[in-house]
Amino acid sequence: MVKDSPAVNPSMREERGLRCPKCGCGHLPVRYTRQQNGHIMRVRRCRHCGHRVVTRERP
Repeated sequence: MVKDSPAVNPSMREERGLRCPKCGCGHLPVRYTRQQNGHIMRVRRCRHCGHRVVTRERP
């Protein structure tokens, strides 16, 4: 058994998903979505600190 594996040590699990770069909060609801030049732009705002985050996604 390996002591440092994520299955044994839950604190070492890789966090997935989008996080606020300012406070680390994982609650970033989408404010609006817009299609631009072959990608989708989403503007999100952190529920905790109010920081604005823009993401660009390719379909």
